Amino acid sequence: MPITWMPLLGEFDLSSPNVIIFKGSPPTTDGQLQLPPVSTPQVGILLNDQIFGGGTIEATITLSNDSNNACGLILFYQPATKAFIQAQLGGAPGLVRVIRVNTTQ
Repeated sequence: MPITWMPLLGEFDLSSPNVIIFKGSPPTTDGQLQLPPVSTPQVGILLNDQIFGGGTIEATITLSNDSNNACGLILFYQPATKAFIQAQLGGAPGLVRVIRVNTTQ
């Protein structure tokens, strides 16, 4: 079954069915571009239409040598509140971490 991807933030190259390339996105604050540009790493969020009910998730991740680079796999996303849980590789602080984000309004 083909996977449908939906970018919520950032620009991605989805031209290959088995490869996702993050192309970047200018940093923003509350949806407004930051001027002048700051050294905040670029961020992207890409969701798909698959439901994960347990098991194994596998990904091959290639990062450049920039110590700020990171990639997270969102394991749970709640569209109503935009809350999510992700496993992240890279970035600071630490090499691996699990993040829970609650965005109640």
